[in-house]
Amino acid sequence: MRRLIAFVALVSALPVPAQADMKVRLKDGRTISVPVDKDEVDAITFGKPDALRPLAKRAADRIREDSDQIRFAEEAARKAAEAAQRAEEAAGIAQRAAKTARQAQRDAEAALTAARKVAVQPPAAAPLPDPLGPPSQDIRPAPLTRPRAKVLPTPKIHPTQKVQKPKKSDATRRFSPSGARVLSVGQGQRFAVPSQAANYARDGDVIEIQAGDYRADVAVWRANNLVIRGIGGTVVLDAAGRSAEGKAIWVIKGRNTTIQNIAFTGSRVRDRNGAGIRQEGAGLVVRDCAFYGNEMGILTGKNDESDILIERSRFFGNVVDYTKHQRLGHNIYIGQVRSFTIRYSHVSGARYGHNIKSRAHNNVVIYNMVADGADGASSYLLDLPNGGKSLVMGNVFHQGAKTENWSMISFGAEKRDAGDDLHVVNNSFINDRGTGIFIQRRSPGKTEVYNNLFSGGGTVLTGNGHVESNLIVDKRKFGRLRKLLAHGPVRPATGDLKGNLIAADAGFVEPEKMDFRLRKDSPAIDIGMNVPATFGQSRTPSFQYRNNLKSEARPKRGKIDMGAFEFAGP
Repeated sequence: MRRLIAFVALVSALPVPAQADMKVRLKDGRTISVPVDKDEVDAITFGKPDALRPLAKRAADRIREDSDQIRFAEEAARKAAEAAQRAEEAAGIAQRAAKTARQAQRDAEAALTAARKVAVQPPAAAPLPDPLGPPSQDIRPAPLTRPRAKVLPTPKIHPTQKVQKPKKSDATRRFSPSGARVLSVGQGQRFAVPSQAANYARDGDVIEIQAGDYRADVAVWRANNLVIRGIGGTVVLDAAGRSAEGKAIWVIKGRNTTIQNIAFTGSRVRDRNGAGIRQEGAGLVVRDCAFYGNEMGILTGKNDESDILIERSRFFGNVVDYTKHQRLGHNIYIGQVRSFTIRYSHVSGARYGHNIKSRAHNNVVIYNMVADGADGASSYLLDLPNGGKSLVMGNVFHQGAKTENWSMISFGAEKRDAGDDLHVVNNSFINDRGTGIFIQRRSPGKTEVYNNLFSGGGTVLTGNGHVESNLIVDKRKFGRLRKLLAHGPVRPATGDLKGNLIAADAGFVEPEKMDFRLRKDSPAIDIGMNVPATFGQSRTPSFQYRNNLKSEARPKRGKIDMGAFEFAGP
């Protein structure tokens, strides 16, 4: 004990280090503190130095190990405290983000509610859209030849130039009567070209495009419930070698979009499906528009919730050269959608492909001019390959002399089990080819053919169906009946055509100029029958097509006339 005390006294006489943390606890409970750092201890000796030196060495090592463990524990505790602090900070950030997200959700729900108040609703799908409603009279359509700007010159800003984000006051100060925000496009407007407005548009906006020729400007529209319309004259979108997503001039991804008074031209893409409009959303209304010189006019995808309405629009010469590319271009190609309606429109000039092709579940084709023209050579004038509940009424179908396909209307060619009904009522069919098939049904089900005027020769219907009260203009058949029947402009048909009438001349006003209205001496006047409605759908035409994409109420005088036009008197 005296030696330990002497050792402690000796150590105490040494200079005191910065930290004195060595303590010696005795068996009797006393503790002796030694002012020395652990790193300064080399050995502790008890008794005889040589005999006890290994024990002292191990004791010193144990002291250092314990000190290291304490230091590691303190460091771990410090790091744990820092981690806990960071976790608390992260939790605070997450809490604030959740609060912001909930507020954004409430804002989005409020915007959706406001958008629904001004949303453009698509045409009804089932039952078939009412063909008897009067046409809207908003804006008159573009002419057949290339429309030119009447108000503004071509915008000076390149279509790829970025647009500055509008100030809130600039972007929201204009509203439509319905309360929707209006975005203006054109020279001197906030947005120079439509693609800039497309990048900024949000649900429910109205986009007004000033008249002009917008070259090489293509766009993807993603917002819902948009109304996009040309104002002040004709708006021309010329692709000029560009395309949106390699698909079209405009790709529509949003729901319930209305497009009005715009011309689309020049769409060419690598897969030869370059369209004026590529519809990928659900619900599209196209009104007073023109599509010409594209590979496809309108091309839509498969969407069983989508309704498509085309009204007062012109489609001309949307073609792919099959001899070079082994691909077909169509004026209109509607995918498998819920419903498709086209009315008061002019569709012509297809080659190799079809003028109208639709895979819709419900089809309404009423009061249109669908024609090859003098130089046209389409495959089908109207192709309904999947069948579908279909009403074809009040149209003019003209097949050119150069067409290679025998049939004018094809139904169910690709879905042979389609048992849907096809109703063909009060249409005028003109076949300059001289032979072929007017209506070809390749699937089971019912086809009803009433009050049509078939001119030019050919078989009225192949496949299942009922043909009654139609006027068939065929000089060869009429000549064979002359010897058996009294002379007159109309003869009753026999055999497979029993219940129909045959004439040598249709009595068109100027067929060489594509004017198929009736002269006062036409045999088609006042010989039609009243066709009853079916599945709640009227089959009595209330309108008729007028040239230059117009329509007019069909006159009511005496019995209904055969064909697409009612004679109104001298």
